[in-house]
Amino acid sequence: MAPDRTIDNRGGIYNEGSNSGTQTVSNTTNVHPTVREPDGLYQQGNKVGHVQDPFIDSGTMRVVFKVLVFTAYPKPNEPLEFRELLLQCDAIPKPEPDTVVGNLSIMNVRIACRIVGRR
Repeated sequence: MAPDRTIDNRGGIYNEGSNSGTQTVSNTTNVHPTVREPDGLYQQGNKVGHVQDPFIDSGTMRVVFKVLVFTAYPKPNEPLEFRELLLQCDAIPKPEPDTVVGNLSIMNVRIACRIVGRR
Protein backbone atom coordinates (compact mmCIF):
# COMPACT_ATOMS: atom_id res chain seq x y z
CA MET A 1 0.00 0.00 0.00
CA ALA A 2 1.32 3.48 -0.90
CA PRO A 3 1.98 5.88 1.98
CA ASP A 4 -0.52 8.64 2.72
CA ARG A 5 0.60 12.16 1.93
CA THR A 6 -0.49 15.22 3.89
CA ILE A 7 0.62 18.85 3.83
CA ASP A 8 1.11 20.73 7.08
CA ASN A 9 0.26 24.39 7.68
CA ARG A 10 3.90 25.45 7.11
CA GLY A 11 4.05 23.96 3.61
CA GLY A 12 6.03 20.87 4.62
CA ILE A 13 5.06 17.49 3.19
CA TYR A 14 4.71 14.64 5.63
CA ASN A 15 4.83 11.11 4.26
CA GLU A 16 3.57 8.58 6.74
CA GLY A 17 4.58 5.02 5.96
CA SER A 18 1.62 2.71 6.54
CA ASN A 19 3.64 -0.44 7.27
CA SER A 20 6.88 0.74 8.83
CA GLY A 21 5.55 3.24 11.36
CA THR A 22 8.18 5.82 10.29
CA GLN A 23 7.57 9.39 9.25
CA THR A 24 9.59 11.35 6.70
CA VAL A 25 9.45 15.15 6.74
CA SER A 26 10.29 17.24 3.69
CA ASN A 27 10.13 21.03 3.77
CA THR A 28 10.27 23.03 0.58
CA THR A 29 11.35 26.65 0.26
CA ASN A 30 9.82 28.93 -2.32
CA VAL A 31 12.28 31.48 -3.61
CA HIS A 32 10.63 34.57 -5.05
CA PRO A 33 12.86 36.51 -7.43
CA THR A 34 13.10 40.23 -6.83
CA VAL A 35 10.56 42.03 -8.96
CA ARG A 36 12.13 44.90 -10.85
CA GLU A 37 10.34 47.80 -12.46
CA PRO A 38 10.68 47.60 -16.25
CA ASP A 39 11.84 51.23 -16.43
CA GLY A 40 13.93 51.05 -13.24
CA LEU A 41 17.67 51.60 -13.22
CA TYR A 42 19.60 49.40 -10.78
CA GLN A 43 23.12 48.85 -9.56
CA GLN A 44 24.08 45.68 -7.66
CA GLY A 45 20.35 44.94 -7.35
CA ASN A 46 19.52 48.29 -5.70
CA LYS A 47 17.33 50.79 -7.49
CA VAL A 48 19.23 54.01 -8.24
CA GLY A 49 16.79 55.64 -10.65
CA HIS A 50 14.23 55.29 -13.40
CA VAL A 51 14.00 56.15 -17.08
CA GLN A 52 11.46 57.30 -19.65
CA ASP A 53 11.23 56.35 -23.30
CA PRO A 54 14.26 54.08 -23.68
CA PHE A 55 15.49 53.30 -27.19
CA ILE A 56 17.73 50.26 -27.48
CA ASP A 57 19.99 50.36 -30.56
CA SER A 58 21.56 46.91 -30.91
CA GLY A 59 23.56 47.98 -33.95
CA THR A 60 25.55 50.64 -32.08
CA MET A 61 25.34 48.81 -28.72
CA ARG A 62 23.77 51.87 -27.07
CA VAL A 63 20.64 52.71 -25.14
CA VAL A 64 19.30 56.25 -25.38
CA PHE A 65 16.97 57.51 -22.65
CA LYS A 66 14.72 60.50 -23.25
CA VAL A 67 14.78 61.15 -19.50
CA LEU A 68 16.91 59.51 -16.82
CA VAL A 69 16.24 60.35 -13.15
CA PHE A 70 18.73 59.29 -10.49
CA THR A 71 17.33 58.80 -6.98
CA ALA A 72 20.67 57.66 -5.53
CA TYR A 73 24.30 58.19 -6.45
CA PRO A 74 25.51 55.19 -8.46
CA LYS A 75 29.06 53.92 -8.15
CA PRO A 76 30.88 55.35 -11.19
CA ASN A 77 33.04 52.28 -11.93
CA GLU A 78 30.23 49.71 -11.78
CA PRO A 79 27.74 49.04 -14.58
CA LEU A 80 24.12 50.11 -14.31
CA GLU A 81 21.43 47.45 -14.77
CA PHE A 82 18.52 48.21 -17.08
CA ARG A 83 16.21 45.28 -17.74
CA GLU A 84 18.60 42.47 -18.80
CA LEU A 85 21.35 44.86 -19.94
CA LEU A 86 24.49 46.12 -18.22
CA LEU A 87 25.27 49.73 -19.12
CA GLN A 88 28.14 52.15 -18.77
CA CYS A 89 26.98 55.76 -18.68
CA ASP A 90 29.42 58.65 -18.73
CA ALA A 91 26.94 61.30 -17.57
CA ILE A 92 26.15 60.01 -14.10
CA PRO A 93 26.00 62.32 -11.09
CA LYS A 94 28.82 62.25 -8.60
CA PRO A 95 28.49 63.44 -5.01
CA GLU A 96 30.42 66.45 -3.87
CA PRO A 97 33.15 65.63 -1.34
CA ASP A 98 32.17 65.86 2.33
CA THR A 99 28.43 66.15 1.66
CA VAL A 100 25.51 64.13 2.97
CA VAL A 101 22.36 63.82 0.87
CA GLY A 102 19.05 62.74 2.39
CA ASN A 103 16.91 62.68 -0.76
CA LEU A 104 18.26 62.82 -4.27
CA SER A 105 16.51 63.55 -7.54
CA ILE A 106 18.72 64.44 -10.50
CA MET A 107 17.16 64.52 -13.96
CA ASN A 108 19.19 64.12 -17.14
CA VAL A 109 17.66 64.59 -20.58
CA ARG A 110 18.60 62.57 -23.65
CA ILE A 111 21.36 60.42 -22.20
CA ALA A 112 23.12 57.66 -24.17
CA CYS A 113 24.76 54.69 -22.44
CA ARG A 114 26.94 51.91 -23.84
CA ILE A 115 25.78 48.30 -23.57
CA VAL A 116 28.67 46.43 -21.90
CA GLY A 117 26.99 43.07 -21.24
CA ARG A 118 23.97 41.19 -19.94
CA ARG A 119 23.05 40.33 -16.40
